[in-house]
Amino acid sequence: MKQVLHARFRPHPALSCSRMRAVISILVLALLPSLLLAQEARADELLKRAINAQQHGDYSEAITQYHKVLQLRPSDVEAEVNLGAALAHEGRYDEAIEMYRSALSSLKNNNMVRLSLALAYYKKGDFEHAASNSPPCTMLGPTTSERSFSSATPTFTWKSRIPL
Repeated sequence: MKQVLHARFRPHPALSCSRMRAVISILVLALLPSLLLAQEARADELLKRAINAQQHGDYSEAITQYHKVLQLRPSDVEAEVNLGAALAHEGRYDEAIEMYRSALSSLKNNNMVRLSLALAYYKKGDFEHAASNSPPCTMLGPTTSERSFSSATPTFTWKSRIPL
């Protein structure tokens, strides 16, 4: 039988373990910016795909792509809001509400997101939360929609006005 000799890696005597760790750390730090840029470019591409799918009515594909964006960029508010809209369109109101709430934690008083949140609650049939999460009345002008509130009850009504 032949004996197989295995070559073992033997570091240069001048390279101690601590020096090797330092060299590896420097290499990782040098490569990190390019890895982060590649991840950002990937997230941007996925966001474009998601928006395109949503604009063309492919909501299930848009939802899939928005989830991928949020895996790469968990605090991407645009992806959260658009995902909320796609989920609401598909009747997945609880998930849409979760996305809108997450976006509002960053955007605080964004009236468009608050309106979307209120509409998701309304479509879900949760009128109390719809009223409590709706934006101020001044946001909506007479040419778009008109809301009337009663301070005694947490309900509201929507009346559409179509300009002639």
